[in-house]
Amino acid sequence: MVPSFVKQEVEIELQLIADHKETLLPSPVMNMGNASAGPVGSLKEDYTQYLPRRDTYGGIPGSLCYFG
Repeated sequence: MVPSFVKQEVEIELQLIADHKETLLPSPVMNMGNASAGPVGSLKEDYTQYLPRRDTYGGIPGSLCYFG
């Protein structure tokens, strides 16, 4: 269970991870309490890295079954 005081940020972060379409977006979780940083100084995440790549796991038996 996610504590209520971080629930909104965690839900947004999990959706960005599930979508894994965007590169270098400000991370809602990593930027909690950092509102004064603005868009330039905010901590960003490459959400495309959460998409399993066949070239990375192709040589490991069973890995494609694990990653779908």
